[in-house]
Amino acid sequence: MTDTRCPQCAQALVPIAAVVADPATPDAVRAQLTLAPTPQPRRAGGLGCTTVILSGAVAFAAAVIIGGISQFTLGTDYPAPGYRFGEAAIFSGIAAFIIVMIGMFSLFVWRQANNDRLYKKVAVAWFAQKTAFENDTYCTNCNTRIARPTQQS
Repeated sequence: MTDTRCPQCAQALVPIAAVVADPATPDAVRAQLTLAPTPQPRRAGGLGCTTVILSGAVAFAAAVIIGGISQFTLGTDYPAPGYRFGEAAIFSGIAAFIIVMIGMFSLFVWRQANNDRLYKKVAVAWFAQKTAFENDTYCTNCNTRIARPTQQS
C-alpha cells in the first residue's frame, strides 16, 4: 500500500502523468517532469546496393593494383614453378579482392554492432525513466516529486 499524502505538507499527491497533462501546470514544471521521447535505433548505413557496389569497386581497384605490382615484382615462378606469365597477378589480385571485401564488410558489421550497443544502453536508461514517470507522484503544494518504492517480486 502506498501513501497518497505528501510527507512534508500532507496534501494529496498527484500522478506525474496527470500533472504534465494539466494545462494549469507551469511550463517550467512540465518541462522538468515530461518524459523524453522514445530512443530510436541508429542505422550504420547497412549493406545496401550502393555500399556493395562501392565496396566492390574499391576491392577491385586494390586487386588490380596489387596484382599489377605482384606481376612485375615476383616474376613468372609465383606461386609455383611452371605457371605462365600473368598468373601471379591473377592469384594475388583474387586474394587482395577477398581480403579487402572481408575488411570492408567487417567495418559495416562493427559499426552496426556498436550502434546497437549504444542503443541498448540508452534504451535501458529510458525505460527506467518511463517506469519512474508512471509510478512517481507530485506534490503541487511543495512542488516536489515523490518517488514511489518499486515493488520487487
